[in-house]
Amino acid sequence: MRKSISPIYFFSKKVNREGKRILYCRIRINRKKSEFSTGIYAFPDDWNEQFRRSTKDQLANKKLSDLETRLQDIADKLYFDNKPITAKLIIDLYKGKNHSNYSISEYFNYYLYGKGKIKILAKGYSSKFITLNKYLKDFTKEYYDTTNYDIRSVDFKFISDFDVFLKAMISKLVNFCILNIFFKLF
Repeated sequence: MRKSISPIYFFSKKVNREGKRILYCRIRINRKKSEFSTGIYAFPDDWNEQFRRSTKDQLANKKLSDLETRLQDIADKLYFDNKPITAKLIIDLYKGKNHSNYSISEYFNYYLYGKGKIKILAKGYSSKFITLNKYLKDFTKEYYDTTNYDIRSVDFKFISDFDVFLKAMISKLVNFCILNIFFKLF
């Protein structure tokens, strides 16, 4: 369901030299909230809570309108890309933070080699991850024509297609082994 973003604004306690306070923005989606500083200053005495705007400062009002438009655009993009919509994700994307911008291969490399984790894993266990990473690269190359498949795009279809791919690989390996055994016997 498409989410309509309705931010709530509140003032900081600190006052600048002009007597203005910085506005903070709070977004709430599915009972989870996240907030950030807008960088917009306004006079608390001129604030109309009902309209969420300043009664006198038109520049601040324009900036707030632009901010709301941008937040709604981010939410709409997430919706149309069939991504999860959370308040924290919207704010992080607004601020320019890119969440989990890993390809599947990069994630496996981070998991296996990041912070020395491969030393902690048993030899057989880590080799299974390395093999799985190889098969994922082969799969994404064959099905999606890339080895840098974005981990955020993994969905049920991806998993189902990967399952079919693995079954086909196992079938090829079994046939190869049977043929090798057959030729060695004769």
